[in-house]
Amino acid sequence: MPEIDGLNLVQKIKEVFIYTPALIIFTNYNTQNNRISAYSKNISDFICKTVSNEELSIRIANAITTHSGFIKTNIKNSQINDLRYDSESMSFKFQDDELDLTKIETKILYSLIIQNYLSKSKEDLISRVWNERVVSAQTLRSHLYNLNEKLSIAKIKFYIDEKRKVRIEHI
Repeated sequence: MPEIDGLNLVQKIKEVFIYTPALIIFTNYNTQNNRISAYSKNISDFICKTVSNEELSIRIANAITTHSGFIKTNIKNSQINDLRYDSESMSFKFQDDELDLTKIETKILYSLIIQNYLSKSKEDLISRVWNERVVSAQTLRSHLYNLNEKLSIAKIKFYIDEKRKVRIEHI
C-alpha cells in the first residue's frame, strides 16, 4: 500500500473499531522483525504473498475458527446472548436492565468482550485492566468470580484455562 504499511493499518483499525475479528497481514515483507511486530499487535496470522491458494484458504479458515473473539457483535453495542455493552451509558446491560458492576468488573468485561482480550494471557488482561500496575493473579480470579456471579443470569462465564488464557463459556 503506497500510503500506509500493514502494521500501521492494523494499528489504525484497532483505534477506529471497538471490536476487531481475526486480522491477517498479507505481505511481501516476510522478515522476522515484521512478524514479531505484527504478532505483538495481536494479529491472527502473518502470510507471505508467495503462499499457495490452498495454504491461504487453510490459514484463513484456521484464523477464523481459532479466533475466540468471534461472538455476534456490532460496533456500537456489542452483545453476547442478551448481555450487551451500551456505549452511550458506558455500562453493561442484561436485556434492558443495567448490571450493577464495579468499575474494575466493568473494565474487565469491557476488555474481554469489546477489546477482544479473550484468549489473551491473564497477565495481558491484568496489564490492560490495571494499567501496568502489579496485581496478583488471585486478584484477577477474585474479580472474575464476582463478575461470574453477576453474569450468571446472562448464562455466560469467564475462566482461566490450563494454558493461563482467559476464556468464555456459555452455560
